[in-house]
Formats: sequence, structure tokens, C-alpha cells
Amino acid sequence: MKEDKKTRNKINTEKRKLIIKLAVISLCIIVILVLLILLLKPNREVDLEDGTKTQEAIQENREEKITDYVRTRGEKERMQVYLSEFLKHIEKGEYKEAYSRLYTKFKRNYFPTLETFTEYAKKYYSSFMSVTHEDIQRQGKYYILTVKIKDLAITQYEIEQMYVIYEKGLNDYYISFQVKY
Repeated sequence: MKEDKKTRNKINTEKRKLIIKLAVISLCIIVILVLLILLLKPNREVDLEDGTKTQEAIQENREEKITDYVRTRGEKERMQVYLSEFLKHIEKGEYKEAYSRLYTKFKRNYFPTLETFTEYAKKYYSSFMSVTHEDIQRQGKYYILTVKIKDLAITQYEIEQMYVIYEKGLNDYYISFQVKY
């Protein structure tokens, strides 16, 4: 009986040692995985007071990707990309970015402030829309696009809209459009 007790104690001690070894090995594996994830994660700008640097870095990266994309495209596809980007800013509520793309004289005549443009955009554009390109014509240095914009939230709402795009260079353009009141 004494030997039985000794044998059981020995087995229990061995089990405890095995459990401790497994716990230490598991902990080491978890630490290694966390370190690998942190090392392989893409480098991002952080540590900002108001988030502007991160937003600027994201926007610059996006602009570079668009420039690389349109570099290999024809006129028609470039204009479609420019218009899509403009409307995407409006959809996302990024009115300042969309406003910055407006042609200077057009802006002065119709939307002298960001607030007036924001009010107009909120009234006449949806936050969930689809665009169908109907026609694109070039007149000198200007491209005239006719599109149908459908509000996907309100299935019956669709407008035909004209946009004029002036391309200064790749992904460097200004937009004006037919203002509806």
C-alpha cells in the first residue's frame, strides 16, 4: 500500500511537471506569434494629436495609387475615374476634398464657401448612389461628361447630370457641373 501511494505521488508530480512545461511552451509560442504579427504589420503613422498626419498619409497614398492607375488609361477612362473619385468624396461626406476639386471660377460663382457646397451636396446627392456614364465628349482642353446618378436608397430617384472636367495633368484636375436649384 505504501508503494502504491509513492507511485501515485510520483505520477502526480510528473503530471504537474508536464503541465508546467506545456504551459511555459504555450506561453513562449504566444509571445513569438505576437512579436511576428507586430513585426510583419505594415508601418503606419500614429501618435498624432488630431489625426491629420494619418489622414494626410492615407490621402497621399490613395492619390499615388490613382495616379499610377490613370497613367496607363485612355482619356475616357481617366475622366470616369476622376468623376468617380469626386462623387465618392461626396458619398463619404468628405466635402472638403470634393470642394477642393471644383474649378476656381465655378466655385466663386456658385459655392463661395465650403458650407454652401456642403449644403448643396447634402441636398442633391445621396450617400449611396450609382453612376452610369452616358456620354463623354472632348471640347478642346475640356471633357464633358453626361451621367445618370441613381440614389440607391430611394429606388425611384434618378437624375441626369453634366460635368465638365479640366485635366491639368495626371490626377490633377478640376470639375464643374450643372447646378440644379
